Amino acid sequence: MTFIPRIRAAVAMSALLMAGLLLWQTPALAQTTGTVSGVVADTTGAVIPGATVTAKEVATGLSVTRTTNASGIYDLSPVDAGVSTVTVSAPGFAKLSQTNLQVNALEMRDYSPVLT
Repeated sequence: MTFIPRIRAAVAMSALLMAGLLLWQTPALAQTTGTVSGVVADTTGAVIPGATVTAKEVATGLSVTRTTNASGIYDLSPVDAGVSTVTVSAPGFAKLSQTNLQVNALEMRDYSPVLT
């Protein structure tokens, strides 16, 4: 009769241990990324809606792509911490690439490119 309560206790302890490990790992994963955001505009200062903005982390090759909204605003998240290349393109404008953009963990990095 004491065998079943021991099994239940072992299962409960295993579940608690697994939950604890998952909670412990989540903050560590979240601290390895940052955000790149800004406003895409032309040389007159007019915003460019519908521009495509991509950040590619150099070491991992992972990329994040977003499109600017009606106000020319974009928000690239999550971007792996490290050195990235940010590429911006829009119809009627020259493609722009910014190399060596440092993104730090938990950082909100502003990058507001001007297209010609």
